[in-house]
Amino acid sequence: MNGASAGSRDVAVLGAGPAGVAAAVGLARLGHAVRLYAGAARRGIEGASERLLQLLERLELHEAAATMQVRGPRSRQWAGLSSVNGTEYLIDRAQFDQALRRDATRAGATLEPGWVRRCEARDGAWSIHQAGDAGHETFCAVVDARGRKVRGFSQRGPSLLALTQRFSTPPGAEPGTAIVMGDDRWCWVAQDGRGNLDVQVVCAPLHAGSRPALRALLTDGSRLPSSVAARLESATPVGELRARAAGAFLRRAAQDAGRVLAGDAAMALDPLSGHGIYEALASADATVAAINTHLQGGDWNTVQRFMHERAQELWARKAVAAGSFYEQAAGSNSGDFWSTMSRGYAELAARAGMLHDPVTRIQSRPVLNGTRIEMRRVLVAPQWPRGLWRYGDIEIAELLDCCSLGERDAGRAAAQLRRPEAAVRAAMQWLSVQGALPAGGASGFRRAEPVGAPMARSST
Repeated sequence: MNGASAGSRDVAVLGAGPAGVAAAVGLARLGHAVRLYAGAARRGIEGASERLLQLLERLELHEAAATMQVRGPRSRQWAGLSSVNGTEYLIDRAQFDQALRRDATRAGATLEPGWVRRCEARDGAWSIHQAGDAGHETFCAVVDARGRKVRGFSQRGPSLLALTQRFSTPPGAEPGTAIVMGDDRWCWVAQDGRGNLDVQVVCAPLHAGSRPALRALLTDGSRLPSSVAARLESATPVGELRARAAGAFLRRAAQDAGRVLAGDAAMALDPLSGHGIYEALASADATVAAINTHLQGGDWNTVQRFMHERAQELWARKAVAAGSFYEQAAGSNSGDFWSTMSRGYAELAARAGMLHDPVTRIQSRPVLNGTRIEMRRVLVAPQWPRGLWRYGDIEIAELLDCCSLGERDAGRAAAQLRRPEAAVRAAMQWLSVQGALPAGGASGFRRAEPVGAPMARSST
């Protein structure tokens, strides 16, 4: 047996994109030995928001954050309306991925170049086979962040094809991005201010299409929205056309004990519903906690339930978000593509459904508690279907126990809970506004529509 023994706590991370690197960094900082398998870096220009920069800094991915230098306007031509929606960063994805790998090695992960051909369970451990290598390495846990290459799914959205082509443009073009609606497709255009222009066309899958036919979808001005065609008049194609499936799908992230799917391997979003890099990084804390809980002997059923419910909630939200864009487009264009996509996402949103519990009560649910996933008592309500665990540092269930026993004075409740009075008073006031402070015992819960809760923590 090569590599770590089955009794070790080594972790293999398959894929060195944002999801894989964030997991590798988090696990390495907890003291686990991490092997990061890295294939080729992705290419192209991507747009990124200020919140992505903030998330990179929070996760201490400073090298990757330093690549976010160029900004430009983010414009939209959709459903007959044109607007500029702020600015965003223009990321060179190959540079970004290389910077992520430097962040990973600085945190203590070992970088292993090359693709992983197969990952399989064997004798209570995980066996990793690299392409072109007859041997294998064995690990106690695996984070699989190989994106769409992972097979199978539990739910999927309407099928889409994304075609991307790099162009060279004369110097002087200002950086910026644009999303443009066409008759039977939509386009995303990104100019980096250095003479590079990336154009992506998203359309229905073609039943048959040669490489020249696919390229024509990106170079034939008569088949593109006029504003996109105008950009290409003085542009020259560079490199190969890239084609990939772009439809949304969901997989069970923690189906097998000790293996967690991360990033696009767990959930690939429709490009209209959210930013893939941000969503991949935003899930890092949960991925790290899931693996860490397993390595520390925690209950995998708890991990599995938490990861599934968290993913299902996000999946439902993103289905609604994508559907709203297609619905807007279908309202201004009666073409088959838009009506099919709008109808498909309406059906998906209805099937996905938000987790819903009509009864307000205290219940034991899995929560993210720092670097572990554990069962805790939470307040479940229609507005918090996965449960509300804390308000600041005050555990909601403990506070409600106190209040149910008749202790409604913040000072005495704080003394009983051994928490600062100001924090307890703030939590009680917030619960009162929510209608969740019981008037008399646990049966006295009142229902209310949620209001803003910047300090409230769900099971995350």
